[in-house]
Amino acid sequence: MEKPKKKTETKSYKIGVCAECKVRDGDSSKKKLYQCPYCGRWFCEKHIEPRIATTRGAIEQISDPVLRDKVLEEWRKPDGHPDTVWTKKYFEDLKKQQEEEREKFWEALEDLNKIKETKIQKRSEIKETFPESSYTFIKEEQWKPKKEKVREERKTIPIPVILFILIILLIIAIGFINSENITNKKIENLNDLNNLTSWIQTSVNKILESVNYDPIKELNERVNSIDIRMLELKLFDKINQERIKYGLPPLKWNEELSEVAREHSIEMAENNYFAHEGLDCKKVDYRVSKKGIFYTIVGENLIQISLINTYWYDPQTLEITKREYKTLDELVEESVKSWMNSPGHRENILNKDFDETGIGIAIQNVPKIYMEEKIRVPISIVNPIDWSTCPVPSAPDKEATFYITQVFISTRCPNGTTLCNNKCYENCPPGYIFVCRESGAVCLG
Repeated sequence: MEKPKKKTETKSYKIGVCAECKVRDGDSSKKKLYQCPYCGRWFCEKHIEPRIATTRGAIEQISDPVLRDKVLEEWRKPDGHPDTVWTKKYFEDLKKQQEEEREKFWEALEDLNKIKETKIQKRSEIKETFPESSYTFIKEEQWKPKKEKVREERKTIPIPVILFILIILLIIAIGFINSENITNKKIENLNDLNNLTSWIQTSVNKILESVNYDPIKELNERVNSIDIRMLELKLFDKINQERIKYGLPPLKWNEELSEVAREHSIEMAENNYFAHEGLDCKKVDYRVSKKGIFYTIVGENLIQISLINTYWYDPQTLEITKREYKTLDELVEESVKSWMNSPGHRENILNKDFDETGIGIAIQNVPKIYMEEKIRVPISIVNPIDWSTCPVPSAPDKEATFYITQVFISTRCPNGTTLCNNKCYENCPPGYIFVCRESGAVCLG
């Protein structure tokens, strides 16, 4: 007897126009569509996944910073479609997860209280079993070793305490030798004693700060704490603010463009060069095409900016003693302001034809011990029009320096042309019909 064949489940789909992609001018091609289980509309594979349907202002009002960043990341997804039903479920699941975590916390707290009560109960049982009067019958030989051990433990003083006491004694000795007010006068009242105490405390704090402070360690920790992704998104928001200010539509984030930009920034940082060309002498149009990204126009902005705001150094040895750092907001403000003050970069930012962008950042950090120049080098900007020759790699030598690359593209065909299979074809002459096929566009009379 033959076994019944299992039914294979197939996902329902239809051929049509995606509700999120829309139809470009003259584009008659249709796609394979799938129905969203939440809103019931039909979308292509790229936009079938739902995402949060809300505004940037509403997200910024979330008080919990962790939740705000999580919702903002979900909201920034490049693909998918905004859906209110899924959004409601998303927040309900978040709330449910928080309640479950809160219940687990209270359960753990109750367990700790039970353990504490158990210990207290055992102590009381021990006291009832062995009252204090029974201690006198214990022979001296039984508790003497333990008593001597306690004395030895009490005699042991931690090393930091010893160092602290020695520093205080050293400061007092120096003060009594060098200070005429202390050597020639006796402390006659309480105010003199308080002044001496505060002076000693201040001196000790300064010594401890100078001993424990490590400028190189602080530099590395500060660089490693930078959230590159957050800096990229902040730059993206600031660029769109500039476009909106001049009446232009905001750019759409393209994660594939961001990867192209980030790879170029990493190559520049690792090989210590700064140019629009890569080590293979190829420019941004080649890098975007190699990634398989469709575009009709492409542009690129570069900037090289330091995280250090101010240096302090010893004028005798020129050794760096301290650094003052910029915040992420200051880096964003300074970078975009420099771009807007440069004609070529400003033209890319305010180009009405560009509709998508991606930003990629890399950091080069080679800590310096001595000041090579007393004057800081200004921000470096490469003009997108003046293409240089092929770059020559060298060993990295810059500390806390950001390499920022922004790539712009237009996905719209110019006037007089029509999009077909990611290519722009000239419009058909009057009396002919434009037909888009898999092999390309044809004009039928």
